[in-house]
Amino acid sequence: MGRFDADASSVSLRTLLDFTATAQRVGAGIDVTPWLIRSYVAGVEVTQGIQYFWAERHLTNADDRGPNNSLRLVARKPAWVRVYVRCGLYAASQDLTGDLLVEHRSGAFLAGWTSVATLGPQVPGTTTALRDPDYATERGTIGATLNFIVPGPLMEGVVRLTARVWAAGDASKTVIDSWQETVDATLLQTLSLRGVFVHYNGPDPTVDANNPPTVDLPAPGLANLQATAAWTLATNPVEAAGVFSSAGQMNWFAPLTGPPTESGGCSEGWGAFTYWLSLIKNNDGNRNDVIYYGLLPANMPVGPVTGCELHGVSAGTDTDQITMTHEIGHGAGLKHAPCGLPRFLLVQTGENSITFTPNPTIDASYPAYEPYDPANSPTASLGEFGLDIRNGTIHQPTEKDYMSYCGPRWISIFTHARLSFNDAFNPRRVGVQHYRPPDLVDPYLWPWEYIPDPPRWEGGPIERLKARPVISILGTIDDARTVEVKSVMRVPALPSTRGAVATPYVAQLVGAEGEVLAAAPVVRLPAQGSGCGCGATAPAPGPFVFEAMVADVAPGAALRILRRAAEGGRSEPVWSREAPERAPSIRSFSVTVERGAGQARWQARGEGELEFSLQFSKDRGRSSNGLAVGLTGGEHRFSAETLP
Repeated sequence: MGRFDADASSVSLRTLLDFTATAQRVGAGIDVTPWLIRSYVAGVEVTQGIQYFWAERHLTNADDRGPNNSLRLVARKPAWVRVYVRCGLYAASQDLTGDLLVEHRSGAFLAGWTSVATLGPQVPGTTTALRDPDYATERGTIGATLNFIVPGPLMEGVVRLTARVWAAGDASKTVIDSWQETVDATLLQTLSLRGVFVHYNGPDPTVDANNPPTVDLPAPGLANLQATAAWTLATNPVEAAGVFSSAGQMNWFAPLTGPPTESGGCSEGWGAFTYWLSLIKNNDGNRNDVIYYGLLPANMPVGPVTGCELHGVSAGTDTDQITMTHEIGHGAGLKHAPCGLPRFLLVQTGENSITFTPNPTIDASYPAYEPYDPANSPTASLGEFGLDIRNGTIHQPTEKDYMSYCGPRWISIFTHARLSFNDAFNPRRVGVQHYRPPDLVDPYLWPWEYIPDPPRWEGGPIERLKARPVISILGTIDDARTVEVKSVMRVPALPSTRGAVATPYVAQLVGAEGEVLAAAPVVRLPAQGSGCGCGATAPAPGPFVFEAMVADVAPGAALRILRRAAEGGRSEPVWSREAPERAPSIRSFSVTVERGAGQARWQARGEGELEFSLQFSKDRGRSSNGLAVGLTGGEHRFSAETLP
């Protein structure tokens, strides 16, 4: 019969001898040498932020466990390889060193392996093999393992890692033992941030609440956006290099220092600010291949809410890396983790009665990771040991998920899984061969379609993001269900916003005979705040900001919003606006750029007060980028350096 090696971790001599004798009786050879007289490799952990490894040795609930290295790895992001070593039952502890062979699947049908690198260990380059080290101490101490860093470019496709160890100081490098681990790094996800850079000129009540001084804080730039995203790139399952672009600048004049309007929500000031960001987003094409992020100056007066994600845009201050990660998490569909916020809220159900209801901003599916949480009582624990790939810092399982209001923070098992194959990061497969049929499409597409930059090479023309002429309607609906429309704009944009929630309202474009020319649902996005877990009441049914993207198929005679009736009833009109007798027109328009300073001038004619938005194109009008919104005059100055 054949010969095999068995796992030698934590085996008693009596068990070893009994097992060997039984195996010999059935004709199997057992190599007991590692268990008795020499050091050996007990296992290999491959992590990019958090990973399952020997989960049965610390997680007491079997439902929380996963096989070794089963948390998803992503392509083009560095990985730490931790090699766990042991000495035999009758061997003394021994200092070991070694190397790591990296191989990729290759050849026809990916049937072969090609060596791409041999890596040396990280400083100090050695570790001590012990007989039976404490589990938590070993996992929680980076120096207790022999460590290697696989560079991002090598983490792509199916990767085979072979760890080889030998005695430290052995010039001949005679291999004592080796371990082979094959991992899947075929998932590629990318953080794509499109910044709106905010110039603040207004009062600062954090200096003097009674007589706040006026401060003038310049807008951060693209380099600030990239630097603030460093923690997001380190924690989240995305490739190491993000894609950063600009949607232009905006001016703001009011501090964001108000309290949240609901538990885990945003303040009124943040709501107004993100409303203007949403106008900029729509003027920029309402792209869903990017996450729009309003970046405020680092010294901007904010608090207790330090960031906000509302109606499709996120925002926070420059250098506040954790808040950015939290708000990007909301943008990717995550709710709050259960720590630092009230789990249940008081809700008035009648004039003299109240009841408790679960906090809707908390993810009720977040598990309790026993023994780090009380049984069936989650407290946003990580659940596993985390590792910062930038410096090797270990994060304990008792630390808290960054979607909570507790610290210290890192990414948890739960959030890592939720962000894997997440549409916000454009998931696709790389490093594997697969067939895709040719695309049969009309090469002369109209209206223009946005082709992502950098392009989604795996996506064919039919999968590109098509911007369509739409009538963008933005406004608010208050507690009394009064509808107030604040902006109506015709613009080429994507007709839907990621994460939108349906409402009982519908927007319609109506013709001269009252016929419906086009219709679109009125949608809302829930507010998600960061930095303040205060508040103990349930979210109010209003007010909320709404959005509707009605197809721009004709000039139309009127726009209206209806509240849908119950089955069999009649819909009720709640807002309408008739088209003016004479459509607004731009009579003249000119742009000059001198020494990096640009100025746009125009003359327009129309009924009432007109509001203008500016766009610019880099491809002769085929696609457009947002430049400015909410303009009421006849000119706008801008810096050419801030153009996307």
